[in-house]
Amino acid sequence: MVTRIVVLLIVAAALSYLGAGGWARLDLARAEESLMRKSRESGTPIMYKRLQFENKDQLSQFMMQEAGTAVFPWILVIPDALAAVFIGLCFGGLGGVGSVVARSFLKSEPLRRMPLAGMILFGSLIGLLFTFVSFITPDWLTRLTPEEGRSGALAGLCFLGGVFPLVAYQSVEQYFKGVLPPAKPGDGRAGGRGQDDEAGAAPSGAGEKKKLGDAA
Repeated sequence: MVTRIVVLLIVAAALSYLGAGGWARLDLARAEESLMRKSRESGTPIMYKRLQFENKDQLSQFMMQEAGTAVFPWILVIPDALAAVFIGLCFGGLGGVGSVVARSFLKSEPLRRMPLAGMILFGSLIGLLFTFVSFITPDWLTRLTPEEGRSGALAGLCFLGGVFPLVAYQSVEQYFKGVLPPAKPGDGRAGGRGQDDEAGAAPSGAGEKKKLGDAA
C-alpha cells in the first residue's frame, strides 16, 4: 500500500515537471510569434524588453534561455510539436492519477485492486488523442480560448480526459461525426453488395431460360 502511494507520487511529480516544461515551451513560441507579427505589421525592428534583435533566431534563443535554462533546460532543444505531445501525454497521465485518487476516495476502492499503470497509460493516450485533434483541426481549441491561452486549454482538456477517459473519447468521436461529411447512400459495402447481387442474378435468369427451352 505505502509503496504504491510513493510510486504514484513520484509518477505524478515527473509528469507535472515534464508537462509544465512543454507548456512553457509552447507559451514561449506563441509569445515569439506575437512579437514577430507585430514587427511585420508595424515595419519596425523586433523589440523585446527594450532590446532589439536582428532576426527570429536571435529572439527565440534569448527568450528560451531567459525563461527555461534554470528550471527546464531541455526545452531549448525540443520543437514546438514535441512540446505539445509532452503536454498531451503528461497532463493526460496526471488525469489518470486523478482518476485513481477519485476512485480511492469516492468509491473506497483499495489501490492494490486498481490497475494503476493501465489507468495512467490510458489517460496519457487520451491526452495524446486530444493533442492530435488539435493538430488536425486547430479551430477546435480556437473555439474554446484565445490564441495566447491555447496551451492552458490543451493541458486542462488532457487532464480532464485522463480523469474521464470514456467521456473524453465519446466527445472526440461526436466532434468528428459533426465535422466529417456524411457518407453517400451508394458508397461503401452496401453498394458493393448490390452490384454483386445484380451480377449473381444474371446467371440465375439464364439458367431458367435454358430449363424452359429443354422442356419445350
